[in-house]
Amino acid sequence: MLHAVTVLPPIALPLRLEGVDEETMERITADAAVYAGERLREITAPYGVDAESVFVRAGKPADVILELADELETDVIVIGKHARRGEGRTLGSTAASILNGASRSVLVVKV
Repeated sequence: MLHAVTVLPPIALPLRLEGVDEETMERITADAAVYAGERLREITAPYGVDAESVFVRAGKPADVILELADELETDVIVIGKHARRGEGRTLGSTAASILNGASRSVLVVKV
């Protein structure tokens, strides 16, 4: 079975610095999660990914992906590679963290 995950970065600190209250931060996060889930389902549906296999989580991407892979007992993690910073880097920080922290096989795909 194929699963798809998108990870929402933590937004609390920047918003808190701007004086946004907790209730508003929760609403913004919830709205972002709904939108991200809808968008990911649209993108993955043509590839046979069931809606129940689409996950939206918040947190540090590498940690969330590794935790979800353990939770779902996946055989392999497939992650895209696109190092945005540093011309000489082979892998981005998320892909490198997953590759180094995974207890299962990892396939890194250049995107």
